[in-house]
Amino acid sequence: MPTRQELLERLRSGFVAQPTKNDLIIGIIGLLALTVLILLAYEFFRRARTGLSQPARNYLVEAMNVLELRGQERDDVLRLAVRSGMTHPVAMLLSPANLAAALRAAVVPGQEETFCRRVAELSVKLFGRPLPDEGLTGANKTRGS
Repeated sequence: MPTRQELLERLRSGFVAQPTKNDLIIGIIGLLALTVLILLAYEFFRRARTGLSQPARNYLVEAMNVLELRGQERDDVLRLAVRSGMTHPVAMLLSPANLAAALRAAVVPGQEETFCRRVAELSVKLFGRPLPDEGLTGANKTRGS
C-alpha cells in the first residue's frame, strides 16, 4: 500500500504531466457529446413550449368541397373571396347576406353584370333564396329585381 507521501507525489506529477493523445481525443469526444446533449435538450424544450403547430387549413376550399361546387362556381367563389378582402372568406358561404356583403365589397355597382348574375344564381343554389336587395345594384339589375 502506497504511503501518503507517494500518493501526493503521484497526484502532483499528474498535474504537471502533459496530456497524452488519448486524453485529447477523449476530451474532444466529451465536448462534442455535451454539445449534442445541450442542443437536443434545447430543441425538446422549444418544441414543448411552442407545440407543433398544425398546417393552416383552407376552410374555404373545404367548404366548397362539401357544397360540391365545381368549375365556374368555384372560380367565382375564389374570385369573390380575393376581391372582397374578407378576413374569413368562408363566412360568405354561410348566408345570402354574407354573400351579398362580399359581392358589394368586390364589385363596382353597374359593372361585371355576368359575374353578379352568377353569384346571384349561386345564392339560390346554396341557400334557396336570392341575394338581399340592399345595395346590390349590379346583382339586382341582372336578376330583374
